[in-house]
Amino acid sequence: RVRKALLDARDPENGEPMITAVLDPERVTHLGMGGPTGADLYVDFAPGYYPSTRRGASVTSPSDEIIGNGVHGFLPIRRDMHSIFYAFGPDVPAAPLPGIRQIDIVPTLAGLLKWPVPKDVNGTAIDVRAMLRRSR
Repeated sequence: RVRKALLDARDPENGEPMITAVLDPERVTHLGMGGPTGADLYVDFAPGYYPSTRRGASVTSPSDEIIGNGVHGFLPIRRDMHSIFYAFGPDVPAAPLPGIRQIDIVPTLAGLLKWPVPKDVNGTAIDVRAMLRRSR
């Protein structure tokens, strides 16, 4: 019922859906969602809508009201959610890498530094040299 209610939510001004997907963490484990401290469901907001934490406010806010507040409500696989990642060091190839998941950064850096990977991370260390070879 919660999933249906979220997907049925429409903008009162234009009737457009405000949420494009409701995700079950067991089905999207590759995104690093879920776990013992994760949510039961995750939502993907339509472009222009973001979660609101203001008391008494509607569940979502148009994007022009919160620009610069650092909110995140979109799937990390969306191109406009990708970020820039730079690394420099003896075991890091001097070339662009294909996209990597944000959750893989900590274990990858720990591996490059030969530090133990923290136990509570969801990501996996990547072999940057092998990744570079595959991208050529």
